[in-house]
Amino acid sequence: PDTVRGARARWLRRAVLLLPLALGACGYNTIQTLDETAAKSQGEIEVQLKRRADLIPNLVATVKGFAAQESQIFTAVAQAQRGLTGALARPGGAHPAELAQANDALTRAVMPMMTLVTSYPQLKSDTQFLKLQDELTGTENRIAVSRTDYNNAVNEYNSYILSLIHI
Repeated sequence: PDTVRGARARWLRRAVLLLPLALGACGYNTIQTLDETAAKSQGEIEVQLKRRADLIPNLVATVKGFAAQESQIFTAVAQAQRGLTGALARPGGAHPAELAQANDALTRAVMPMMTLVTSYPQLKSDTQFLKLQDELTGTENRIAVSRTDYNNAVNEYNSYILSLIHI
């Protein structure tokens, strides 16, 4: 009986000593997985922002054909589009705040161009314009979904980190 108790006690001490090591290794893998999920989600936002930036010049060209006298609007859109493209092309990736700022600048620049449609009825019926407008709307929806996915991934990552701290 004493040797059985002694063996159990030694086993229990070893288990208590090895438990944090085992839990730590499992936690590390989970952290890496969650971090990769967040990075992938951020990458998806960048892909959709690039798609949006690539659509804008085509939309500008179409609108310009109907409203060439609105040159300052087109200049503002082109500058904002270059800003977003430049942010996306940063070596090592752009900072999310920089991407958000560049995307907001592009959104503000595109809004006056989109309101030109009311001034040029023939533009409303142009199939190329309508196609580009639909693509832009779809891309903006994808950006919103990608942002939601990114926020969810970051929240899950942060929650897991906080749960490890409290163990």
